[in-house]
Amino acid sequence: MVLSPDRSKVAMAWRGKPPLVWNMSADPAQQPQQSRTRKSTDALCAPENLQWMPHGDSLLIICENTLLVEWCLYDEEQIEHNHIHPREMAISQDGNFLLTSDHAGTMSVWMFPRLTLVYRLVNENEYIRSLTFSPDGQRFYDIRGSVCNAWEPDALVRADEESLEDQSSVGDLSIATEPVIRSDESSQCQITALTGDPEDRYFCVGRDNGTVIIQEALDGKRIRKVYGHSSTSAVINLVWSASGRYIVSCDDSSHIIAKRLEVKSEAKWAVYAVLDIRLAESVQQFLFSHDEKLLLISTATSDHVWNMKTKKEICSRRWGSRQSRRWIAHPLRPSLLVWIDPKEVHTYTWSTLEHSDPPQDPSETPQVLTPGHSSTNKIVQWIALTENQQTIVYETLPSTGHTSTRASSGLHLELLSTSNLRRQHPHAISSDCMADLAGRVKRLIGTYQDTIVFLDHDYWVCTWRIESEVLDVKRHFFLPRDWLNSGTLQMAVLNRQGSFFCPKYGDVAIVRGGLRL
Repeated sequence: MVLSPDRSKVAMAWRGKPPLVWNMSADPAQQPQQSRTRKSTDALCAPENLQWMPHGDSLLIICENTLLVEWCLYDEEQIEHNHIHPREMAISQDGNFLLTSDHAGTMSVWMFPRLTLVYRLVNENEYIRSLTFSPDGQRFYDIRGSVCNAWEPDALVRADEESLEDQSSVGDLSIATEPVIRSDESSQCQITALTGDPEDRYFCVGRDNGTVIIQEALDGKRIRKVYGHSSTSAVINLVWSASGRYIVSCDDSSHIIAKRLEVKSEAKWAVYAVLDIRLAESVQQFLFSHDEKLLLISTATSDHVWNMKTKKEICSRRWGSRQSRRWIAHPLRPSLLVWIDPKEVHTYTWSTLEHSDPPQDPSETPQVLTPGHSSTNKIVQWIALTENQQTIVYETLPSTGHTSTRASSGLHLELLSTSNLRRQHPHAISSDCMADLAGRVKRLIGTYQDTIVFLDHDYWVCTWRIESEVLDVKRHFFLPRDWLNSGTLQMAVLNRQGSFFCPKYGDVAIVRGGLRL
């Protein structure tokens, strides 16, 4: 049962009878309007779905045999569309497009009035049980099981607002070009974590089926599967050490695996077990020491240091509550770690995780950290060191309680000179507040030479040279919007050579040589 858009009529359908329409403003004793069945349209006695056209003058009916019939109420005409075979359907609010899905889950967009195919998304895995358009008609959504998917194909974006019906009926021509046929990549094993090697020869991906795979950076060719977590777990954190000797990963069940790699010959890798442990909570950060003998495993409430040679934990600290910090290896003193949170900066020893800030000199007045914003409910979400090791760059964001948050709202950019780490009071270091620059940042990607690389709100990859004017931002290349979502933005990375990697479902886009400083 469905109401017409103007709420003046109601259509009803049930098995064994053709659809009926009542005029709700007429006499209650009225007889309903009934579609006239013909021999060729006996299928109307087995209706499965009804949809009103936005103007309210006609009704679309899906029959049990997947025949689509358009019932024009005023002239009692019934138009059969034998080429569509839908199971579910939705009509855009402007009445220009019909969205359908078939029994296999393939979605198609058709243009009225002749229902010419405009776009098709082929899916052979899941049955779609509900469809709808966005109010502007430029996106559509489907529900499969417990998952809702959003799609924004270019085929729905029109350059003008001229009448589609008028143009498509002149001279029996249609303004629609050849239909776009695509496969639904979301049915592939999705990439959930990504990291690159330091030499720009390979990259490594973790997938939602638990596999960790090395691929060539030049053409994306798969080299080998390194190892696998459980097939029901997704890899959510993946790090390749700077020397390329170690890969460590964590899945969404807090299972941690570390392997040592050796290249035996061209594209031949030997893999040796190092760690296989499980923690009580998800890993927020992996960090190797400069000599890669030690590995820091950091969660929201604890930190653990493991010896990669002995394969044993050498120390750990439990903080008693969720922390908002990130760690970075001290660029000047290899035996130390630097703790950075929105409020404080401290140094700790690798071997004991003991506080190593020097005692305060009574003759020196300590500075108060004033990063330019309140640290309440803030977290350090991302941190990096410039290639010249002179500046630590980090971002703070409002805490959502979710470890993978990458929302840009409230993003604050901080710069910390490594020369300040020599001072007697690391906890008193103040950093430069870059509020104007942070307002242009959608997502921080990395550092390249002495620049900060970020994605702006127009999806351009940009660089800003440290110590230049705040608004001296250079745009290099832009990313297609249909390639990006919150997940891919989170995983996009930049290696030391400036090559940019961005995953989407089972593929990785690689932009090499895009940063010309």
